Amino acid sequence: MIGNENISFDMLNVFIKVSETKSINQSSKVLLLSQPAISKKIHQLENYVGAQLFNRSAKGVDLTYDGHIFYVFATRMLNELTRTIDEINHKNFSFSNLTIGVLDSISSFIFPDFFINKVYELQKLEVTNKGIDLIMPFNEGRLDAIIIDSAFGDDIVGPYVQKNYLKSLTILFIHNQILKCHP
Repeated sequence: MIGNENISFDMLNVFIKVSETKSINQSSKVLLLSQPAISKKIHQLENYVGAQLFNRSAKGVDLTYDGHIFYVFATRMLNELTRTIDEINHKNFSFSNLTIGVLDSISSFIFPDFFINKVYELQKLEVTNKGIDLIMPFNEGRLDAIIIDSAFGDDIVGPYVQKNYLKSLTILFIHNQILKCHP
C-alpha cells in the first residue's frame, strides 16, 4: 500500500467497469459518474496498489500486466461479497440461479437431453468451443460450474469440487461455496 487511502468496494466496481468497457467515457455513462470522478478513483486505486493498472491511449484504456492480476482479485472479491450478502439474506437456491459453462461438444453430444430440458431455466449458460473461454470466468467466480475436458483441469484455480465422468474425459468443476450454500 503506497497511499493513505483505504480501498473501497466502489473503487473496485469502478475499476472492473473501466476494465470491461475499456473506456472511461463509456464507464461514466454506465456508472452515472463523471469522467473526472472515475479518473480520480482509478488514480487513488493505483496509488493504493502501488502500480499502474491501465495503459491509457486516445483509443481508451487497456489493463497492464498488474491490472490483469488485480482484475482477477477485484472480480473475485466483489463476487464473494455478493454471494455472502445473498447467503445472509437467505436467498433460496434454485437451478435458475446457477451460471454454468460447458464446451459445445459436451453439451451437444454427451448431455444433450439435460441442456435441452434445462437451458430455459438457467440464468446464464455459456457454451463455447474453447476451454479457456470457460476457465477464466470460472476462476474469476463469474461461472458457478463448468463442464470441460480433463485436459483443462490443471488450469482451474481456487476451491472447487471435481467430478469425473466418462473415464475422466469430462470433468465437472463446482465452486465450493455453491455446495456449502446449497447441498
